[in-house]
Amino acid sequence: QAVVARSYALAQMQTARRGALFDLYATTRSQKYHGRRYLSSDGRLLAGDSADSRQIAYETAGMVCTDQGHLFGTYYSAVCGGSTSLGSDFFSDAAPPHRSVPCQWCSESPLYQWQSTVTNADLQTRLQRYWTSQEKKFGTLKSVTIGPVPHVGGAAEVQMSDGKQTLAMPATAFRRAVGTSELYSHHFQLERDGTNWLFKGAGHGHGVGLCQWGARGMA
Repeated sequence: QAVVARSYALAQMQTARRGALFDLYATTRSQKYHGRRYLSSDGRLLAGDSADSRQIAYETAGMVCTDQGHLFGTYYSAVCGGSTSLGSDFFSDAAPPHRSVPCQWCSESPLYQWQSTVTNADLQTRLQRYWTSQEKKFGTLKSVTIGPVPHVGGAAEVQMSDGKQTLAMPATAFRRAVGTSELYSHHFQLERDGTNWLFKGAGHGHGVGLCQWGARGMA
């Protein structure tokens, strides 16, 4: 993890636009780093790193990931859910090592498999908001179906109908439209349950690169 996090940070520094004021975000957009110390939601001051984590950083100093001799942006996610995602389906700068591989080591994660419920009214509102941003009209939601994954490690297509038309979007876009706090990854199936939609999924995050819970399981 230390080597991967360092490699990612250095790669971002190399590709940052000229005049940028910073290289990384302290959120899941880049690396979720709390700093040396941070305030928790209940106002407690907690350690963002530890003596162990600093020691690991020192012990791996100078170690980075390369492909064909070149540093690359080493992506990682919390839980892959059984198989990592194909990097080129998600990131334009994905390197060849970002291929899809099976992972049986993250099964202890609470989000290895998950379920989430979204009311039909909420799903309707969120999808209409999305299609409005795409300058398309969408009426009353009638059905949602998940298409087959085109290839190993890829993302499925989600099709939805309002009775008059059928529109489609990648499962990754559907996840963002519905909410990443409800849909923990783009690996999911869904079914109608009365006035609700029940999502059953696996993993947490985009799933590209290092599976952090998988690395923990291997350790």
